Amino acid sequence: MKKEPSKGWLDFRDKAGEQLKGAGARAAGGLSAGAKRSGAWVKGSFRVEKGDAARLLTEGLFFQNPLLVLTLGVTCALASSAELKSAVAMGGCTLLVLLCSALVISLTRNILPAPVRRVGGLAIVAAFTTAVGMVFQVLAPNRAAELGIYLPLIAVNTLLLTRAAAFDAENKPGRALVDALGAGVGYALALALLGLVREALGSGSVWGVSLFGGELHPAVLLAAPCGGFLVLGALTALVQWLKNRNGKGEKEP
Repeated sequence: MKKEPSKGWLDFRDKAGEQLKGAGARAAGGLSAGAKRSGAWVKGSFRVEKGDAARLLTEGLFFQNPLLVLTLGVTCALASSAELKSAVAMGGCTLLVLLCSALVISLTRNILPAPVRRVGGLAIVAAFTTAVGMVFQVLAPNRAAELGIYLPLIAVNTLLLTRAAAFDAENKPGRALVDALGAGVGYALALALLGLVREALGSGSVWGVSLFGGELHPAVLLAAPCGGFLVLGALTALVQWLKNRNGKGEKEP
């Protein structure tokens, strides 16, 4: 004989189903609201006005170029710019570290207390420098060996430390990334230009390819560190002349 379900069981089953449906609806509503809040936060944090983005990029690329105008990161620049390949490698690594550290420092600007914010920024830059250096050693071990100690010195590059303290820790992630992109690309291009001039005039080659076929003796002094100062000074003077010619000589960052 088949036993019929009790009334208590039927009531429990109906109530449980309704409760599960209600819990599912509340969970779906919570997820939807959370997604909307997250989307609004991302949009607000990473949104940059076109005019502001263009200004930040222009400043970093030319008017406030880190190497040719602000003379930041000179040590790494002079040590790695005797050849164009090394200059491009150093510029690329610096750009990657600058972008990653700018993003993380900006995201944590309201989390880290003010007294430890500078130390935290230094730790973040050092962590990304180590990571980029390890990847670069795997991808291009010979070039990493040529750069030697100057590759880890990206962690104390004044370009990164200045940006981390003065801009990334005070601005939203979107503006920090745009500023880092302009400054990083500007530094990398200036470093590549410095390496191009020094290798062409100091070694008579570009990217390892001979230019003069041995008919013209290169100025080997320009391939030395002291020659790097001369070339950097000449390029800096050229940029300053162009700034003055365009009426930007007195423009503040």
